[in-house]
Amino acid sequence: MRLFLLLVPVTLVTLSAAISPDGARTVQRVNAMLDQLQIDPAFAAGNVSGREADARATVNRLRSAYNDCNMQLRLLIRDSREPEVAAARRRCDGVAASQEQLQAALSSAGASAEQNKALLYDFYSKFTGGLPDAQTISFRQLHLKINPAATAPTDINEFRAAIAVLANVDAACKGSHKAIAQATEPHGPGSEQAAATWCATAARRDELGRVMAMNTAAGPARIWGNEIAKLKDQLESNEGFLTTDVTPVRRALFDREALVQEAASRHQALLDAAGVKDTSGVLGALQPSIDSLMAEVDRLAPRWKFPAGNPRDAAIEGYGRRAVAKVYPGSVVKASVMQTAAFSIRKNALGVPLDRNRDGFLLYKMPNEKYCRQQSFSYTETYSGGGTYQKPDGVRLNYIRYQPCQ
Repeated sequence: MRLFLLLVPVTLVTLSAAISPDGARTVQRVNAMLDQLQIDPAFAAGNVSGREADARATVNRLRSAYNDCNMQLRLLIRDSREPEVAAARRRCDGVAASQEQLQAALSSAGASAEQNKALLYDFYSKFTGGLPDAQTISFRQLHLKINPAATAPTDINEFRAAIAVLANVDAACKGSHKAIAQATEPHGPGSEQAAATWCATAARRDELGRVMAMNTAAGPARIWGNEIAKLKDQLESNEGFLTTDVTPVRRALFDREALVQEAASRHQALLDAAGVKDTSGVLGALQPSIDSLMAEVDRLAPRWKFPAGNPRDAAIEGYGRRAVAKVYPGSVVKASVMQTAAFSIRKNALGVPLDRNRDGFLLYKMPNEKYCRQQSFSYTETYSGGGTYQKPDGVRLNYIRYQPCQ
């Protein structure tokens, strides 16, 4: 609806001799008053939504201006047919028409507001609350950035059910309930429960689902990252050795690519359901901890030297070399030594031998790594009776230290 208020300033033509001096002065006053009367362009176009109070104030100003100009012009009985008076009368009547049209816009907005209120509560009752609320709360919290680490349910059926709920909401927000898709009543802006939040979240459901699926798959990496941070803090006191027996942490440090593939495959069904194509970021949470650890490795590495002059045992060292080649394909062994010259025998409470052990060190280089690795290993023979021991199939590889290849 457009209001047709005639507020364009009027330049008076030269008064004809027919209009009286009083009439001319009255026309000048009326035109000057109407020249000062301004209406917001939005109100002139009939747009009052959200600004009803300002629109009502404008209606009152228009009514007052009309009453004023109408009263003054009605007194000009003798000059009522003069062109100047007729022009002023048209402007005055235009104020009345604008007031009526703006009042009609306000009435229509009031009716629309009531309709939207009913539509809003219909939306809440049909599409939100209860199970839909529980199924999609993490999506809405991620959308609002309340919980950037929100995760998807690991049960694929639960994940798909949540996406289906949001798809249903999205259809309503773009169709039957489009009029309230931006509404925040009665919960307020930024609320998890507001219709605006539901609608915006539903529109982003696929994008949010991918983020949440990746957060689920990456969850263990945060725990492993904390373990790596501890290794960094203890590295100097442990003489540079990475003393961890946590298999995923060891693999994150020494077999990263395989661990990425394994971590992704553990949640592959969820990632597929969410449409995630690139899983390289599954272990992204580890990188800051690894970077910090390797900076500490760089600081300490010049201190460490591979032991020289230690005892040798070609057979046992051969076990160690073969173990490294098997566990770390592509490695190149630079050196090997034993830590002790004799076996350490472990016995039970009766003094009967259980096994005997010797430890050694290996120095080897992996492709694309800056330093060599010095890794300890343990060779253990089990007592078989009669003073004899059973040779093992291999050795156990232990802790690793990064150091110059020397």
